[in-house]
Amino acid sequence: MSGPSSPSAAADPDHGPDDYYELLKIDRSAEPDAIKKAYRKEALRYHPDKNAGDPNAAERFQRIARAYEILSDPKKRQVYDQYGERGISMMDSVPFLDPDMIIMMKQTVAVLAVMSVLLLVFPILISLRADGKISASWSVVFIPAYIVLGAAVVMSGLNAARSDDDDDDDASSHHRKGSRAASVVRRSLGTVYFALILVFSVLLALRLDGSVGSWAAAFAPWFAVEAFHLALGVQIVAEKFVVGVEVPAAPPSDDDDEAPAYVNRPMTGAEKLVELVSQFVPWALRLVQAILVVVKLQNDDFAPWAVVFIPVFLQGAFTLGMFVPSYHSLLRSGATVSEAATSIVASLIGTVVVLVLLYVLVGLLIARLNNGNSPSAAVVLIPVFIVLSLVFCCASVCLPCAIAATNFGLESELRGGDEENGMAANNGNGATVAENRRIEAAASAASSSSSSSSKAPA
Repeated sequence: MSGPSSPSAAADPDHGPDDYYELLKIDRSAEPDAIKKAYRKEALRYHPDKNAGDPNAAERFQRIARAYEILSDPKKRQVYDQYGERGISMMDSVPFLDPDMIIMMKQTVAVLAVMSVLLLVFPILISLRADGKISASWSVVFIPAYIVLGAAVVMSGLNAARSDDDDDDDASSHHRKGSRAASVVRRSLGTVYFALILVFSVLLALRLDGSVGSWAAAFAPWFAVEAFHLALGVQIVAEKFVVGVEVPAAPPSDDDDEAPAYVNRPMTGAEKLVELVSQFVPWALRLVQAILVVVKLQNDDFAPWAVVFIPVFLQGAFTLGMFVPSYHSLLRSGATVSEAATSIVASLIGTVVVLVLLYVLVGLLIARLNNGNSPSAAVVLIPVFIVLSLVFCCASVCLPCAIAATNFGLESELRGGDEENGMAANNGNGATVAENRRIEAAASAASSSSSSSSKAPA
């Protein structure tokens, strides 16, 4: 490869789209200092002020600046090396191209896989211990729960300590009043929530081992969790009462492809009532359920177990009933009847499946508590095994496969696009290519004619 004799020669269009490394005349393994040095050299050489008579110098200078912008950034350079120019152009809109995002996703998948295994092992140990198959203490049986909840505390704490840049952006919107304060409270609540659940699991295991005197003391962290839930519910309701309901500024039009603008209006009395009910009825049912369980464990003659678990059944009925106001809320937010119906039906199916599993679990648990050791704990926990097995499959198989398939499809699309761009770039110089081909054809014809003439008889 011969060195360029002039700026115009270096930008020969027959070579297709420029490679950033070739533009700067460096190797692909060049260090940052070498990249900077090469950029300064090439930028000085092709600066428009020094090439006033060359119309291609300004364009060449811009491409050199672009090459330095990409290669001097470690993230962009890594994406460019793997996916080319199209990868750079799609980097902001496609998170799978960000190297940091890829590393974070892999770490998240690995953590989820480990956690799902621990969650699946935990009920297995419970069933073995409850059925007398193993003689380990309950504190040992609860070790998988300790690990999962401890990891949740750590991750929630790291999330709560992150920067508030996103909150600052939200606070600039007029319909996000108080959102920053609410976000801080929710992050902190997440850390405290998991910490209290961790303490509750420790005290529960100690109570089962006989090391804690009363069930009320073991359930104290749970009641603290519900107190936090109450505080958070009050804050959410107060914020919604102030902000109002977000509705479309104008009725949606079939001819308008743009997203509709939204405005906030004050909540009606009925909407405020629905908000209060949706926030505090589930909380009250959970609180009553915990109180009834504690009283029953302290005094076995208090009431039958079927009566103790009535709040669980009421919770399911309430959840199903809330689909009606949710449907009307979707209509008010601008969704069409078909869109709202589709969303509600999909959510309803998932909710019904969860409630069926929950009711089967509670029914089997009531039967065991009433009959002593029948059915076995393994049978009682069958709904739990079903749910956790699905979680394990999703976290360990489905999610990694989905990410791998997405990356493969993205790479195929980018490589295909690069090939099309290369062909387009080569074909885009039609006049030059056609002229070169005509010259080659004429030269070949002349050579053939000369050869024929030399072989003819005198």
